[in-house]
Amino acid sequence: MSEESVRQKVLRAARRVFTAGSQRDEPTYYALPARRYSQVVPLRRVSGQPSQPVYTTNLGVFPFRFSDLPLEILQHIFFCCAEPRVEGNPLNNKTSPEWLPITQVCRSWRAAAHAYPPLWATITPNLNMFWADIMQQRSKPLPLDVHLRVGRRDIDDREVSMTAYTAMTILRYISHRIRTLRLDGSREHIQCILSTLRRASPLHTLSINIPLWDLGDPFSIPENVFAFDAPVRALSFSADRALRAPVWLLRGLTTFTTGGKVSLPHLVDALRQMHALERFTLLHCTTPWDEGDIPSTPIEMDRLEEFVVCADSPRHFALLATHLMMPETARKRLAVRTLAAPGWGFWAPWFDVFPPLYATRGGLRHIHISGGPTHGRFRAWTDGLHDDMARFCFELEWRGSPRAPDGVRAIELTSPFYRLHTLCDELKAAGVERVVVEGDPEHVAVQEGYWHRLLARLPAVEELWLHPGTAEVLQSACAPRDGAERVLQSLKRVYVVEGRLSAPKQPAAATGSGFSLRGPSAQVEGAMIVRARYQEKKTKEVHSLDMIPGLMALLGDDAAPLREVHLRNCEVEDGSLALLCVLAKVRKNSDWVLMDV
Repeated sequence: MSEESVRQKVLRAARRVFTAGSQRDEPTYYALPARRYSQVVPLRRVSGQPSQPVYTTNLGVFPFRFSDLPLEILQHIFFCCAEPRVEGNPLNNKTSPEWLPITQVCRSWRAAAHAYPPLWATITPNLNMFWADIMQQRSKPLPLDVHLRVGRRDIDDREVSMTAYTAMTILRYISHRIRTLRLDGSREHIQCILSTLRRASPLHTLSINIPLWDLGDPFSIPENVFAFDAPVRALSFSADRALRAPVWLLRGLTTFTTGGKVSLPHLVDALRQMHALERFTLLHCTTPWDEGDIPSTPIEMDRLEEFVVCADSPRHFALLATHLMMPETARKRLAVRTLAAPGWGFWAPWFDVFPPLYATRGGLRHIHISGGPTHGRFRAWTDGLHDDMARFCFELEWRGSPRAPDGVRAIELTSPFYRLHTLCDELKAAGVERVVVEGDPEHVAVQEGYWHRLLARLPAVEELWLHPGTAEVLQSACAPRDGAERVLQSLKRVYVVEGRLSAPKQPAAATGSGFSLRGPSAQVEGAMIVRARYQEKKTKEVHSLDMIPGLMALLGDDAAPLREVHLRNCEVEDGSLALLCVLAKVRKNSDWVLMDV
């Protein structure tokens, strides 16, 4: 790691620590709450001059240098630098900790890092046996978070891995201190490692990840692992195979994540042993479940707080949700990932299970639509502005779907985007009060009446959010049509986020020259024609992003009550709000716009 990268990493960590801070003249200065760290003298380095005290009228924030920070704050910054690597970032192929160059900046930083055990309490897959031993020694007496990747490098050279013997040697001397253990690799290597762990451990979380190419028999956790004495509370298993775990281990679980080729009878038998289970997640189950395998007696899950299923159809969620006796306050979430949707006739029987699950919560209240025909996402949930904590949430995501509304006739597949109006009927979404629409990055043109047909299924919408790329939503929904019912009659507020509002253009006066250009003047005329066509094309592009036509179509309904239009970070031309203020109450960012604008 270069000196510049070390500096940038420390600065990013410092910004996370000092949430109330702001960067000053040099990157070594940050703002700290003065009331809490009043013992530190505030200084500012002026170019070519010694450090001078800072005099400011803000009594809550002062700039400081890193050398002036208390030891505890500096160590906390180092700890933020040692956070696990985020998926997608460049891999660290060194056998030493990635943040190790921080200890080579100066003696004070080195002493601060060596005297802080939490900094050394994480063993990552890139470490060799030497550095793993140093980490466990300098982190004493704290528990350890261990992540090991075992297997052959010739299978996947992108990830750093170690041999099974090296992993067993590392775990042999620290098994009594492991708090979380994650093992990535083939079934053969992981089972070999677990069979050697025969010592009691304070293990709290166990995660096993087997690559999808490793197919075969179910994976079995040894019965005598950790000498029958490990308070495991969270178990995660990711593989394209089934899992067999000891009964004593399942009884203490509060969080369980599984998937792959797990059969319904074996999963039901495992869930019956988890009396303390609070969070259950089923990820991409590839085994087809038969309705005949459903147990006759429901499974009591009195403590279950969260039930999540990620699959390619609603089948697995429907079969489990109807036979798990969960509290009404438990959060239920179904995430369906699909390429394209067949006729809803395949899924309609499973959709009938959903309405009773959220009927007591007042039904669905929020819908979020993003993307377009080729790839996008549809989410519908009950309570709360965000779907994370909703009592029920249904999510449908599609990628690589056909652009055409009729789909691929050879296989009779259609993009789910063109079936959202039918999906709203199946979900009984007539009571939805808030709709959020985000644009399609690929700008695929849809049918003229698409949004009218979709919003007609949502008569109770009171709040509509339009993000960039959604100018055609209101134009398509509110355009006058013979014999068509009006939509959005209950709408009270429209939020336009980062949109464009153009002023009405006056028509240009027609002129006639009475003669034609000849000779060199013809080149000038040709250039003017090309420029005019270019300007016309740009005008059409701007018009396609302009929100004024859609807003005028919405607000032109005389029978509708007075509505509110909220503009968030919008590009507004002079004169574009005059007519809007006559038809609605307009608010730009945080200020209301007056009628005489």
